Amino acid sequence: MTHDGVFMIGGNNSSTAKPLFDSVSGPASYASMEDTGNFVVYNSDLNVIWQSFSYLSDTILQGQTLKSGESLRPNTGSTYQLIMQKYGNLELLKDHQDIKSYYYGILTIRWESAEGGDIVFNLDSTGRMYLVDKDGIVIKNLTKGKNLQNERSTDIIYRATLESDGYLRLYGEKTRSDESGKSTVYCVT
Repeated sequence: MTHDGVFMIGGNNSSTAKPLFDSVSGPASYASMEDTGNFVVYNSDLNVIWQSFSYLSDTILQGQTLKSGESLRPNTGSTYQLIMQKYGNLELLKDHQDIKSYYYGILTIRWESAEGGDIVFNLDSTGRMYLVDKDGIVIKNLTKGKNLQNERSTDIIYRATLESDGYLRLYGEKTRSDESGKSTVYCVT
């Protein structure tokens, strides 16, 4: 971080260093990496001026949401996209065409809201994926019948990743040092 509050990435040479992010509202005072995986930058008034959860890629971490108009895209050259449409549908697209309703196993989870938009896709700290309306009411549980919790559920961090083959996979990463560092695939869609 420079003396004027700009986070830089690059080598020691100032000609190769670049700002880590461009869209901040003022100088940064400090940053923190939250347990959820959200990297948050604050100004001197303790206000959030940038956070990684606002920039989606191919993965949603627990506590992160997919809001109306937002999408996940695999990092590779895949043409798949999982999008929360503004009119309330969660859709899997290929080449910008609706190839199928989004499925979780054999359960259709495409949601068409009579009220229209303001539907949000969530992944919580227990590994549940669900859709909520503008009032925060769960309107569709996407992991229905799946119990991913165990007595040490706080030792698992969940993530849902849209893979290059068009499948959304839910992974559980163990965080305890005495556990294997391997991911567990809990469900495949």
